[in-house]
Amino acid sequence: MELYKLEAYTRLSLEIEFKTYSNDGILLYNGKLSSKIGDFVSLTLKDGFVEFRYNLGSGAVVIRSLQRVQLGRFQRVVAKRYLKDGLLAVEGQENVAGRSQGTLNSLDLNDNLYVGFVPGFSKIVALNTGVEHGLNGCIRYLKIDRREVNLRYPSSKEILRSYGIRECGGNACSAIPCKNGGTCVSLEQKTFHCRCMDGFSGEKCEYKADPCSSNPCGDGATCAVMSPEEFTCKCGPQKTGKFCDKPRKDLSDIDIPDFMNNSYLELPTLQNIKHAFSMEIWFLARSPDGVLIYDGQKLNKKGDFIAVNLANGYVSFIYNLGSGSANITSRHPISLNKWHSVKISRLRRQGTLKVDNDTTIVGKSKPPLTELNLALPFYIGGVPNTRYVHQDSGVKKGLDGAIQKIILNGEPWVRFVSKAVRVHGVRNYKGAPCTPGACLHGGTCVPRLGNHLCQCLGKFTGKRCEK
Repeated sequence: MELYKLEAYTRLSLEIEFKTYSNDGILLYNGKLSSKIGDFVSLTLKDGFVEFRYNLGSGAVVIRSLQRVQLGRFQRVVAKRYLKDGLLAVEGQENVAGRSQGTLNSLDLNDNLYVGFVPGFSKIVALNTGVEHGLNGCIRYLKIDRREVNLRYPSSKEILRSYGIRECGGNACSAIPCKNGGTCVSLEQKTFHCRCMDGFSGEKCEYKADPCSSNPCGDGATCAVMSPEEFTCKCGPQKTGKFCDKPRKDLSDIDIPDFMNNSYLELPTLQNIKHAFSMEIWFLARSPDGVLIYDGQKLNKKGDFIAVNLANGYVSFIYNLGSGSANITSRHPISLNKWHSVKISRLRRQGTLKVDNDTTIVGKSKPPLTELNLALPFYIGGVPNTRYVHQDSGVKKGLDGAIQKIILNGEPWVRFVSKAVRVHGVRNYKGAPCTPGACLHGGTCVPRLGNHLCQCLGKFTGKRCEK
């Protein structure tokens, strides 16, 4: 529908009640009679969120609702602007405010107001609004400033012209047929077309695309789907890199892996931990925040997981068996640049945490589930992308420090770096306790947290093989 242009030089108030059958669409748009970018104001739906945008000549302001609106249900939205300040109020949500940058504070419009879509839809309109579709739904109430608009066409004198408007309810998209975030486009009263999001296909976007279908991984590697758009390549013993197309560097010289915030080791999924397990980690941290270990079940921030984190120097053992997380945190922060031992254990819902010689702390996950089911790789020192970790895990950044030893269910992991299927940014730790000269006459230094033992060659003896 086309209405007379908005009188919004210094202020504007819009109130609208609508329902939508798609996540994207134009509710209102008023701009300039020009092919160039200029002042405009719009109210749209983008990815299910309501967006209030305006440009006073110093760049567009985008004010977005905090939550998505519900498809197929009437929503009330109020958008206001006074000079540079804007406010968006969506029924049932907190208000969101925004402010234009620069010195300009007036909205200069010279084209008419369009409701539902803009005829001759141009790249400028798409750039301004951020969407490419008209509204697929109904508008039952519109108020501009203090004036309620008569939406009954052709009897309304406020509507200059209209195209493709019919009575609310006669819409093939009203049943919300498109799945997985697809946008429904009504072609006729009884037919529709679904525009699918990336990673989905089918008449109703019901099929997930397979990012591994193009065989992106190198010879001998296995492709694993991480999300509808992403994949990971599981490399063989001689290859590394995103596509497993690069020769693996010799890791035999890494006795103690050193991590630098964005480093990580990727190992196969932990086994024999479903009902119970114990683990001990010897580590040194140069920063008070970082992840020591993480293993999960799903990539959607949900499912089972275990994590051991540092947060402000405190050690946390966090896990979820599917019915609610347990978070067991140390009583005291650790000292930086010193070696520490953390022992964790779990028997069904109950978990324990012990740091160095401090008291053992006990916690429980929420009932009723008691099994830990993991399916993703086991990560040490960091993760490739924090977008996919469980929302309760506390994993935000990688470890800045080193891990000297891991003991799982009583069995020490000997040279666990060599077990990694992927290594990123890891180097060999150099520092105490095995500093240069710690053992003499070719003796081998064996670290024991902050202390060390010397394994002497031949007939040499003594604490440092000095005799």
